[in-house]
Amino acid sequence: MKCAESAYEEGDISASVILLYSAASYGIRAILILHGIYTREEPMSYLNLIPWDTILDEREMIEILSTIIEIKQKGEIATVIEESSLKYPSLLIRNVEAKDLMEKGEKLIQTLQRYFDEFHN
Repeated sequence: MKCAESAYEEGDISASVILLYSAASYGIRAILILHGIYTREEPMSYLNLIPWDTILDEREMIEILSTIIEIKQKGEIATVIEESSLKYPSLLIRNVEAKDLMEKGEKLIQTLQRYFDEFHN
């Protein structure tokens, strides 16, 4: 997450979205592993296997899942464009959208950390 914030502050919006996507994927993978779910595939494809309601209330659960889906959508697009020969990342996301996404991503990571901590208590 720190790398994503650093890239955003330096003005590299495309890289910040890709790094945020990566951080969220790692967080989701850690939560899946807590529940004994190991996968080589994209961890965000297995969100339905996580018992979110054991730690989060319904409002938080809806907010977190919508944030994860938004980060996944923008992150996958940014990755495809970054890896293509087109490389028009400025068309991908505006600065205002990136700032909002970074704030949501930070809240997501905090929630995943809380989930991890409460799982062990």
